[in-house]
Amino acid sequence: MTGKKLRGTPWTGRAPDVVSPIPTGRERSGPAGTFPLDLAASCRYESDRLVRWAASPTSFPRSALSKLAAPLAVAFVLLTAACADSARYVRTDSAIHVHLAAADAVYVALPENGSYAEKVYPQSGRMMADAVLAAFSKHCPSVRSAGRVETPDEARASAQQGGEIYVAFSSILHWEDRATEWSARPDRIAVRIDLLDVATGEVVDSAKIEGKSGLGTFGGDHPQDLLDEPIGGFIDSLYEPGS
Repeated sequence: MTGKKLRGTPWTGRAPDVVSPIPTGRERSGPAGTFPLDLAASCRYESDRLVRWAASPTSFPRSALSKLAAPLAVAFVLLTAACADSARYVRTDSAIHVHLAAADAVYVALPENGSYAEKVYPQSGRMMADAVLAAFSKHCPSVRSAGRVETPDEARASAQQGGEIYVAFSSILHWEDRATEWSARPDRIAVRIDLLDVATGEVVDSAKIEGKSGLGTFGGDHPQDLLDEPIGGFIDSLYEPGS
């Protein structure tokens, strides 16, 4: 009696292509009713293949793995991007774009606290000023921060009294702190930094910064965590490389 060839390729490349012949006409009873023995054998065979693959995933056919590789790679890239923070600065077209010298003293103004809808975030203005101060401190030995919120003219007057040449005047346009781990809604910021010439009041450089947190957070991220990198990038660009 000739054997009956199963359709399909075994999970492991070593499973037999031919199974022992099953006499036709015989049937087997089971909980779901009566079905042919050759169907039962086929089901057992396919079940055994799945069990062997689960125990040894390396036995998965290479052709199937190659088909899955590209979609899995795309999914991994998208997931990684969704979990990562993103923030960047963009210079305004109206700015002059000057280069500062390390000897140029800078006065960092204190902006008003940021808000979202009706919620105001205490100390967000100080966090913004501290981030700007830290970025300038890498290049300029003479930099100080304001102790109170001031208008641009008031900040210039304070800088004149202290002998500073430039004022870094910041504004918080948007500040949104979310419980991302529960809501899947990211933290968001939008801030602006204007560099003012103390003598003339002219804006000599300016940038807008926008950012949002990634979704892969466990409750430790906040809007202020999005400030350092883009602010540092903008302030670094104000100085010649290596200065």
